[in-house]
Amino acid sequence: MLMSTETEVNYGHPISMMDGWRHLEGRAFVLGLPNALGQHIVTLGDKRWQIEHGGAQAGDRVRVTRMMDEVLIVERVA
Repeated sequence: MLMSTETEVNYGHPISMMDGWRHLEGRAFVLGLPNALGQHIVTLGDKRWQIEHGGAQAGDRVRVTRMMDEVLIVERVA
């Protein structure tokens, strides 16, 4: 997987686009490189989320544990 400052995540299961962006808890992805400000950002559809990663580094597989406004709280998946 090519990592960049922003990562677009696509899900291939039969849920609507709106439901896919509302129910991200439990979803997993590979954390990309931070942007110039040191922030990890993921773009899902037309929405940008800032990632609060709690010690995970670029290239780590992470899982969303909580959503707060436009911030995804993630934990590293072993």
